[in-house]
Amino acid sequence: MENVICISEILSRLMFEAKIRTAELARRVKLPQPTVHRIVTGTSPKPHLSSLTPIAEYFGITLEQLRGVHPIPGLHPFDSARHAHLKEIPLISWEDIIPWSEKHNGSSATENIFCDIPVSDKSFALRVYDTSAEPQFPKGTLLIIDPEKQMTDSAFSSVVCRWFTVIYQTPSNTAA
Repeated sequence: MENVICISEILSRLMFEAKIRTAELARRVKLPQPTVHRIVTGTSPKPHLSSLTPIAEYFGITLEQLRGVHPIPGLHPFDSARHAHLKEIPLISWEDIIPWSEKHNGSSATENIFCDIPVSDKSFALRVYDTSAEPQFPKGTLLIIDPEKQMTDSAFSSVVCRWFTVIYQTPSNTAA
């Protein structure tokens, strides 16, 4: 499993540097989007050579570099000055949504992630651990929740109660 994390981290960094999202990379390398998503999130236990080869070729690196065996020249180390626009937000568990929203403190967060979109200080992230939210949110997806964000057309919203969470998409405001 250590190798998967390494591939996941390297691929995420390559995609960040190239300013490309998972769906676009999948389209460009002609692989199914769920396959690329599983590699990026590290949920694929052993990515197939047939999946890794076109990704390595796209980024102009070797399979050994993608696997973390050899360094990738020009892949910048993560530093705060270079990525000052990123905001660190807590990744909390689904069970901690209500306590988090009531207290808004970091006591229940065991991990933080970096977010490259503008979010409020009350924002947090959740990981989808199963297939119950598919097809909109495949297993492994990170959801960024910002309680202070205004709702817009086609935005996703969540309703949380003590027993369940519902995520729904607001309808588009289309004129007939």
